[in-house]
Amino acid sequence: MFKTFRLQATDGAGTQGLYLGKTMRNRIGLCIFLLLNGAGGAVKAQTPPANLGAAPTEKVAPWRFIYHVGARQRLRTHAVLSSTDPANPVVVQIVTTSASVVKSVASNGDAVLSTRGDAEDIKINGQAVPSPPELPAVTRTVTAAGLLKQAPAGAGTGNGGALTRVIELLQNTPAPQQPVAVGESWAARVANPFLPGRSVDYACIFVGRRSLLGFNTVAVRIRASVPMTDGATPGLTIHLDSLYYVDPVAGRIVGMQFSADHVPVAAAGLADGVLHGHAEMIVAGTNDTTDVLNDGELATSSQAPTKPAHK
Repeated sequence: MFKTFRLQATDGAGTQGLYLGKTMRNRIGLCIFLLLNGAGGAVKAQTPPANLGAAPTEKVAPWRFIYHVGARQRLRTHAVLSSTDPANPVVVQIVTTSASVVKSVASNGDAVLSTRGDAEDIKINGQAVPSPPELPAVTRTVTAAGLLKQAPAGAGTGNGGALTRVIELLQNTPAPQQPVAVGESWAARVANPFLPGRSVDYACIFVGRRSLLGFNTVAVRIRASVPMTDGATPGLTIHLDSLYYVDPVAGRIVGMQFSADHVPVAAAGLADGVLHGHAEMIVAGTNDTTDVLNDGELATSSQAPTKPAHK
């Protein structure tokens, strides 16, 4: 039962559970925001994303994610993974601070990023879990278009593999290929990590302009349905929903809100888990210890495309 996983800290299943908890924590904290790069300048304001407005006909030019070799970025992620089974109430709370560095950049703009956690905290049903030895840095390859190109060897396998796959899918932040106005949408397609040879289609919507951490950003809503098996029933289809804020001039993500349902994590006793949270870059003197973001805009937004999506 999950109580054994939560309480036991000696050899056997309990110790394994604690290490799996650290793996889950690092996967969330180290994977979601590997698309960040560069150091943000210090700003004074500490406010949630402010709606800067955008005229209905205003077009935002396509952006690309820009990487510079040696650029470093710190980020903080808050995530909650909870059970939907009232008979087995499980709530895993995760807070991770990590740092990424750009190792190399190809001529087409694709980049290899290495990220390592420098502070983590995890609680299971309110009880802190001791930290095991640190895991090695995670290396990913990402494209200038905002897509995950290559995951590390062994990702998405073994215990907690479904959660790792979901996190990898949440890393995709597709950029448009042509100018977009508020309410306009575009599509992107990536491989389905649960079903080899199958794909996942992302629906991306330009929500509007936002001021976040002193940066003028563009907010993009992304939704996708991910079947875990052929002919998947509703309970075996994961629904991803995220909202990311990108500085289109600097070519970097400043913050993100995310959620996913029907996430099975056997190691945590979750047959049908719900993941939600937010992540943001750390700007010196602004959000060193306190988050500016929360999950509010994602939870309340009902933005739907007003015009057909384009590829």
